[in-house]
Amino acid sequence: MAEPIIIIPVALSVIWIVFVILAFFFKIFRTILKVFFIVNIVLFAVTAIYGYLLYKDFIDLKENFPTQEKLFLLQDGKQYIAGFTMTELSMGDDKRNEDGSELQSNGKSSGDSPQLPTKPLSKEILASYSGKKLSEILEDRYKIIIINVDMFKKLKRISLQPGLEFTGNELVTLIKKDNSFEKFAEVMAQEQLKKQGVSSKSLGSGLDAEKLQFTDMIKKSFNIKDEESFDSLLLIFMVMGTFQEKGPLFLVEQFKTDNIAIYPNTIIFKSIKLIPESAFEYASKKLVGNVDQQTQK
Repeated sequence: MAEPIIIIPVALSVIWIVFVILAFFFKIFRTILKVFFIVNIVLFAVTAIYGYLLYKDFIDLKENFPTQEKLFLLQDGKQYIAGFTMTELSMGDDKRNEDGSELQSNGKSSGDSPQLPTKPLSKEILASYSGKKLSEILEDRYKIIIINVDMFKKLKRISLQPGLEFTGNELVTLIKKDNSFEKFAEVMAQEQLKKQGVSSKSLGSGLDAEKLQFTDMIKKSFNIKDEESFDSLLLIFMVMGTFQEKGPLFLVEQFKTDNIAIYPNTIIFKSIKLIPESAFEYASKKLVGNVDQQTQK
């Protein structure tokens, strides 16, 4: 049996060592807790500020995007080759007939066009934008939406009206031509004559007469004072046709791949690029499901 005189010092030494170890680890633990607490406060503050800015931006978009003037530009390299301004978000009740005789929309006018709530831009105006900063182009408009030609080039089918379809590459090529207005009128005339049973070999003078008819119709329908504005008018229908055919998810995809750019690029648009496409697909399916349930009721 060990003598008490030996056991007591050993026990005291062990207790002292344990105390030192616990104090050491407690100090580290206390430091970790302090750091963790500070990090949580910082994260909470950042999340709160981010959430506030996101909510504020969302309310701003909800109130102003549908009613304020927006500038749409089609970009090819460093050049803007077509563009239009739009105030009302809706394009009105689309009245593009199958016979092609009324390629127009009954939306209220917000610009020079009596039919479309849009205003096509001439080549002169588009040329004046070259080399300018977006902040200078924005002026008093709400947003600038820049569409890269690559977005349309990838599309195998864009319906400008029932029965009149082009590939995206065909339409981009048409816009880049100097005589795009004349070429389009010719295509419209050919389509109309084919529906009337006229063979391509028998078009002849009938084609010229039909071209003239479509030229006058388009000018009157959309109040085109200069044929240069036609490229921008064509872009309007390309955007309409693509949106109707592909839906909003396609636009989100193109935005995330930089084929669509929005200026000013506020926090909500920056956040969209961080959200996986699967989340948008899920939300879209849920929204469609809710709409179907409401319709059935």
